[in-house]
Amino acid sequence: KRLSSTLAKQGFYQRMEKNLGVFLTAEEIREVPGRQLPDLFRRIPGVQVRGGVPYVIRAQALSLRSSQGCAPALFLDGMPLRGPESFHMIPTDWITGIEFYKSSAGIPQEWRYRDEGCGLIALWTR
Repeated sequence: KRLSSTLAKQGFYQRMEKNLGVFLTAEEIREVPGRQLPDLFRRIPGVQVRGGVPYVIRAQALSLRSSQGCAPALFLDGMPLRGPESFHMIPTDWITGIEFYKSSAGIPQEWRYRDEGCGLIALWTR
């Protein structure tokens, strides 16, 4: 398995070893048929994608709050984003890794800038 130096610098592999979230590597991403971003998210247990562009992302981590799930926090290259409409413009060929944390318990400390009760999705690009 070839490791990305960019992901290594960002601590991706260290967080993956802790096994607190769900991780997709570049190799796994390349194996997804069609490789549209919603298709990648659908491979992550606990994530639902609805609609076209812009699509709606829901995490089922805390479905006790709502049968519809809730919106996870979204990060791109370590920076918070406002919503999934920002994601649809990213070519999947640029994505080198995806992290998903179902609840605040697994979210890395540096990303806990507010209540992340619905989890967090982080995308990493080259």
